[in-house]
Amino acid sequence: MKITIEPLASSPAAGGLGTAYEIGPAGTKFAAPVRVTFTYGEATLAGRTPIEVRVGTLSGGAWMPLSAPSSDITTKTIAGSTTHLSPFSLYLAASGMSCGDVAKRAASVTCASGSTTACEPYPGSAVGACADVDGGFDATCCFPAGQAPCLAVSAAATCSASTPCAGYAGSTLNACTDDPKGYQATCCFPQGATPPPVVLDGGG
Repeated sequence: MKITIEPLASSPAAGGLGTAYEIGPAGTKFAAPVRVTFTYGEATLAGRTPIEVRVGTLSGGAWMPLSAPSSDITTKTIAGSTTHLSPFSLYLAASGMSCGDVAKRAASVTCASGSTTACEPYPGSAVGACADVDGGFDATCCFPAGQAPCLAVSAAATCSASTPCAGYAGSTLNACTDDPKGYQATCCFPQGATPPPVVLDGGG
């Protein structure tokens, strides 16, 4: 297969930084994630810091961040992982979707059978991508552009006697309710932030 890289005349979604590229053949899917890496200059970042910028793929008219984001100020590169080819660009994280990664590990669970509940750890999100892996699936759960990402947390304690979001730097408590098993809380992060990944074990 021959990989093609074509620069686009303009960014196809808000928040794009520098040149966007159509990497093809369009629609190509990979069995394992591949890295997409952009090199940047000061002009590309337009006054932003690398930590504010992501590599994104176009989804529903907005930039969706690639998984496993990374940046290196020494080599001036920003990267992410994807399992398909499409338009890609650097973009300002706050202007695109915020996404979190869920790894579900259970016997006989696949994207087809389990993705409807995969995003429950991220209230208000929807499945942006899902790939079957050995012993389960890996899903990316995305919030609409402009919406702050949130994480559901729980513990065998009460809301009043706890600080549910203390372990999640940069988050604030959005809601907390007590039930017979403990509390159920929602911790929200700033718009454009990447919520921490979640690993789910067992059936269901």
